[in-house]
Amino acid sequence: MNLIYTPVCKDYKKDGVPDSRKDFEEQQKSAKEGFTWMWDADPKNKAKVGDVFAFTKYKQEVQFHKIQQVYDPVLRLPSWRQNVGQQNRNVLFLSDPICTMSWEEWISLNGAKRIMGTVVAKKEKSSLILQMVSRL
Repeated sequence: MNLIYTPVCKDYKKDGVPDSRKDFEEQQKSAKEGFTWMWDADPKNKAKVGDVFAFTKYKQEVQFHKIQQVYDPVLRLPSWRQNVGQQNRNVLFLSDPICTMSWEEWISLNGAKRIMGTVVAKKEKSSLILQMVSRL
């Protein structure tokens, strides 16, 4: 099992620049309306069904999901089409959040301190986090 994580930026970005905050809030709203959480995969499309996906909010919290399905990039949302350089990423269908942890706990379990884009964590960096999440 892999841990894939992505940052949710603190501030909104200008049009044409990938805006993880806007996209995250769009997914929160869709989930409240009964739709499935969706996100794009890591740049090398290594994410697979059963992996753990985390949204990281720097110095705030980390929200975890399970990857339930992986689909071809043609299913990317229209609102994602403006995200230049990400059109070839698979689309991940995620579970509802399975847990949220504080930033301090994330760091204490060897989570990355600085996150720049969607990443598949190295096994030695993710083992403690995956052990904790898999017990839920």
